[in-house]
Amino acid sequence: MIGTFTLFSILQILLTTCLVSARVVPKGFSHIGSFRTSRTDEENYYISSNKLQWPSAQQSCKTLFGTNSSTVSVNTVEEWNYLKSIIEVYDVGSTYWTAGMYDRNSNVWRWASDNSILPSWAPWDTNHPVSNPSALHRVLIAHTNHNVAPWRTVSNSQLHRFICEVPYSSPIPVLCLDMDLVIVLDSSASIGSHNYKKAKNFVAELVAEFTNNDANRIAFLIYSDTATSVIELGNTLTPAQISTAIRDAPYLKGSTATHIAIEQAIEQFKSSPRNNIAKNVVVVTDGESTNAALTAAAVKTATDLGIRTYSVGVTPSADEDELLVIGAGQNDYVFTTDECDKLISLVEPVARKICPDDD
Repeated sequence: MIGTFTLFSILQILLTTCLVSARVVPKGFSHIGSFRTSRTDEENYYISSNKLQWPSAQQSCKTLFGTNSSTVSVNTVEEWNYLKSIIEVYDVGSTYWTAGMYDRNSNVWRWASDNSILPSWAPWDTNHPVSNPSALHRVLIAHTNHNVAPWRTVSNSQLHRFICEVPYSSPIPVLCLDMDLVIVLDSSASIGSHNYKKAKNFVAELVAEFTNNDANRIAFLIYSDTATSVIELGNTLTPAQISTAIRDAPYLKGSTATHIAIEQAIEQFKSSPRNNIAKNVVVVTDGESTNAALTAAAVKTATDLGIRTYSVGVTPSADEDELLVIGAGQNDYVFTTDECDKLISLVEPVARKICPDDD
């Protein structure tokens, strides 16, 4: 007979496995993104809306997400740049506990999650780390303003929000073999700069679903009055470089010439052709184009060439009629959410739909 504690432990493991793999978010947390360290390993980040002392924050991550989870640690510059960019988008608080702690025995700062030493490039704030730390000092991220988030060392008894880092290791299914994907992002004034950051985060997360397969090709362009290519279809960038290029894309403002953007996406396929592969265009927009008739004509040109077009509404007030036109009149090619903060929840549904095997 299985003991009560053992049974509880098994149920907790099963619950945690389901929660992480399905990315079901516990109450009081927001899933803010995933960073893939290899083709099979990824780190998921969950940000809290409440404030706790460091020991309680650490325990909360483990209780809710499993014993391998912890407050966040940062081991590479790429991971830090990624994490900093999503904090910028999902800034529900100004300071966040990490797994950083002072090791008095060896006189170094370590990550409590794996005992590794904090990197030499750690972006310490002025006068940090403190010159005479105690065993109770911990490391937090202080998001101050645009793209500025220095690390500080404070007592573990202070109250701060926190970020849980949840490892997920599994053979990630290749969604589409030999697939071409061009993502078109609306960068017009009607989107707004903050929603634009959220939209870029969505695009970067969506692209990450496909860069696990070298046979897939990705292109990315932004548009307002005109369209600008950020990543060409025949690029040789690494997944990390692609993610950085997407997140660094400038905000153009201006009008919404969606038809020009779709036409340029079509040119991507023509200038770098591959036969007998799936061709997809995802248009991320608020659906308020300057010329609806020309937008419809551009979509028809794409579909006549065998290119599938999908639409993702950026704002809750996105023009649903035009989103449906961009989605070639197919309701299941249109994706919307009632809040911009929930845009990231559309990553998996969109990725699954793009795969030809789903049709």
